[in-house]
Amino acid sequence: MALPQSSLTKLKGAANVYTFRDFILLPGRSELEPREIDLTTRLTEKIKLGIPLVSSPMDTVTEWKMAAALARVGGVGVVHRNMTIEDQVSNLRKVKSARIDPKSADEAGKPLVGASISPLDPKRCRAVDSVADFLVCDVAHFHNSNVIKAAARVLPDLSGDFIVGNVGTKAAVLDIVRELPRVDGFRAGIGSGSVCVTSELTRVGAPTLYAVAEVSTALSMLKLDIPVIGDGGIRSPGDASLALAAGASSVMLGALLAGCDESPGPVVTVKGRRMKVHRGMASAAARKVRFALDRYSVPSKGLDEGVEAYVPANGGAEQTITTFCDGLRAAFGYGGAKSIRDLWHVASFGLVSPQGSLEMGAHSPSLHQDGLVS
Repeated sequence: MALPQSSLTKLKGAANVYTFRDFILLPGRSELEPREIDLTTRLTEKIKLGIPLVSSPMDTVTEWKMAAALARVGGVGVVHRNMTIEDQVSNLRKVKSARIDPKSADEAGKPLVGASISPLDPKRCRAVDSVADFLVCDVAHFHNSNVIKAAARVLPDLSGDFIVGNVGTKAAVLDIVRELPRVDGFRAGIGSGSVCVTSELTRVGAPTLYAVAEVSTALSMLKLDIPVIGDGGIRSPGDASLALAAGASSVMLGALLAGCDESPGPVVTVKGRRMKVHRGMASAAARKVRFALDRYSVPSKGLDEGVEAYVPANGGAEQTITTFCDGLRAAFGYGGAKSIRDLWHVASFGLVSPQGSLEMGAHSPSLHQDGLVS
């Protein structure tokens, strides 16, 4: 069969798929000091958060201790599903019974917590729905007919808010909204995670900044006010501010929290440094546990789309989150925004050249000579 004549046209007309490294936010007139910036947001149409941070449902990031730590400071955690149903329910109950004063709380004043699920596992969906405040679909490519049909079947049995993902295009949003009875949130980004190599192996992906812009634009076209979570590759408050400016209501953090005391797993010493293991959910090590195999297509698929790495052990999550939020407030202040919704309207993006990227980093010769910058 001959190739379609449009192949060359497709190449020449390819979309510009931008990443966090390609843009900056331009400064704008500010009326507020950073400490006055309002970071409150919505996770879903119903659930409000004090800060726009969500911990990733990875088995080296979020179990009950991390979820409780996030709720204490105003964010929220999503307990991973790479464990038995009973263990996941137990983790959720531990968060709900944690003796803390949560800034993110349910109507009874108990800490907010989410559970990761797959629509292809309705038994788990129903079990965790009885405890969690919301469910997060933990599927690498939600824009899949089998996944969407499975979600449509299980949704009528669920009472918690339902966040779908991951998605990366306007077309995905249009299909999902049309085919599901309800959607309470979107998780946007495919292939950008620090321990994800999907895009490298397959040359398929939707970088988080691009995915957020695509999803939020589609929702705007449909006149739907459904919150978007930017998920993948968030390395700094600057990356988060770009995602928020592009239309996200919150961002999901993985590697930045994996080194905290509250993440699962012990601290190990590597070449004299205190480290913790962080791994992608499609890494060989995570796949051996076998409870989340359906995140990446059929269980028989043998491709490892994730890697395992060490991250520095950096103490308690509260300090990490506080420092991150200070950076967010500084970014908002420079950009002239007083809140996330305000940022959507006032943010101006600047496209950065390769040389511009080099110039924006620390580059004083004396710093390098003194060993202060690697």
